[in-house]
Amino acid sequence: MTHTRHDMKKIYGLQYLRGLAAIGVVTAHATGRYGAPWVPGAAGVDLFFLISGFIMVLITPAGSSPVRFLLDRFSRVVPLYWLATTVMLLGTWLHLFPRVTLSLKYVVLSYLFIPAQAPGSQEILPILPQGWTLNYEILFYFVLLLLLLLSIRHIVLVLTAALVAAVTAGVALTPSDPILLTWTSPLLLEFLAGAWVALCWQRFQFPKSSVGIILVGAAIVIFLLAPPTEAPQRVINFGIPALLLLVGTLTFEPLISTRLRCRLPILLGDASYSIYIWHSFVISTTIPVFRVLGLKGSVAVLSAICLACGTGILSYYLLERPFLALIRHTRSRGESRI
Repeated sequence: MTHTRHDMKKIYGLQYLRGLAAIGVVTAHATGRYGAPWVPGAAGVDLFFLISGFIMVLITPAGSSPVRFLLDRFSRVVPLYWLATTVMLLGTWLHLFPRVTLSLKYVVLSYLFIPAQAPGSQEILPILPQGWTLNYEILFYFVLLLLLLLSIRHIVLVLTAALVAAVTAGVALTPSDPILLTWTSPLLLEFLAGAWVALCWQRFQFPKSSVGIILVGAAIVIFLLAPPTEAPQRVINFGIPALLLLVGTLTFEPLISTRLRCRLPILLGDASYSIYIWHSFVISTTIPVFRVLGLKGSVAVLSAICLACGTGILSYYLLERPFLALIRHTRSRGESRI
């Protein structure tokens, strides 16, 4: 069975994984703030990168309009991130985040998704800390946009050559500049792996769910045993099990789409971006509140996770979804006039 772009408009297994990735990141950060970080949750970022590579190949075949691709990606990612960055900026000016140091250059680069070293720190982070992953996302989108502008037919093959060349250059040159360090990071290979999975999904029959059980089981074991590391080791410790989890979950898609379709995991998948964007605010603000209320340990952590997910869901319904609907309505009206 070959899966085409037309008969797989919504892959429910991907929604489950997006929700899982968001909850993983929230859990890692919440447990970390309370002194006992749950390391496997951080792999949610790697899973996000793989899913992004997968989805972009499915929705962006050769010959797609570069303008439409740019507008779609901009409206999907940028406004909510800019809003959260502005909230973070205002909070810093109001001394709500005393550990954050600002400079004009740093602020501008944060809004433009250009990697920069945070003032007074050795870390390469934007004003909104979790935005470091979006610096990789935007780079990946930019490379795809360039391929569309050049009317490249075999997008995945050329994408492979470009990203492998970039990573190879990074390994050979070991740059220290924040931009070059990010733009040649081995983490780019996770987007590439997702792209190849999508290509296989489109052209070949996927393994049976019995194989998927083995893949998912192996992924869980590796996640639980893998130590926390940075790139390039992170690509092995987190990227490989995330890849196994992605492929394993896709083998269950016929079952998920017919018998295991549940509203809550689908909702968490839909709201995963909003959850990811806002969760650090919720976790930071609940810590002093929980101290006053006397909440400690696992109760405080679980409460912070639930509040972070709930806030993200509210953001999805009140901000993200209405804005995207407005963009689609505006575009359809514009196209109807042509």
